[in-house]
Amino acid sequence: MTLPKAMIVLLLVLCCALPAAMAQAPGPEEQVTRLNQGLLQSMHGGAKLGLQGRYKILAPVIDQTFALPLMARTAAGRFWAEMDPSQQKSYLDKYREWTITSYASNFDAFHNESFSPPELPKPADHIADVVSTFTTQDGKKVVFDYRMVRSGAGWLIADIRVDGVSQLALTRTQFVEVLEKKGVAGLLASIDEKIAKLTGGRAPGQ
Repeated sequence: MTLPKAMIVLLLVLCCALPAAMAQAPGPEEQVTRLNQGLLQSMHGGAKLGLQGRYKILAPVIDQTFALPLMARTAAGRFWAEMDPSQQKSYLDKYREWTITSYASNFDAFHNESFSPPELPKPADHIADVVSTFTTQDGKKVVFDYRMVRSGAGWLIADIRVDGVSQLALTRTQFVEVLEKKGVAGLLASIDEKIAKLTGGRAPGQ
């Protein structure tokens, strides 16, 4: 069977375009830069934007730079496999909202803080560590070590170690403790409480 000429041309174009698209996917340093820029934009907006405005700025940035489903599954430990599909969806949705709300709440004002350009200490294949230092208004330096994973979507942040402490490990410890004592319903309620404390009971993403 002979393919139409137009279809042959289309296939050639697609074959050439796919490697090019993969090559253009942001590298690990670029992803951290994208996050840092979003955080600074949120800080510059500050009270003028309000929590809801900062949430809207950071939501697409975090969606594009974080491996949120992987992080959520890791934080739930063995209990993830015990959740039914509806529980998994509810948990993933709440984990995402809590993550974005936390950043929108914590990066809420600008006082000449800065991030150093991200550095990739050694070449990476599927896992990379990118370091960026956050300097506070009083000159204190906080080292952010981003653990990056490579997937079909490109490089994504899977964990952040702040001065050597894994934030995902801390979350996992908290979540698993709640799951052991109160089950999935208890964890979902606990995440709702965390969000409510940050927002004063409002829904920042709406």
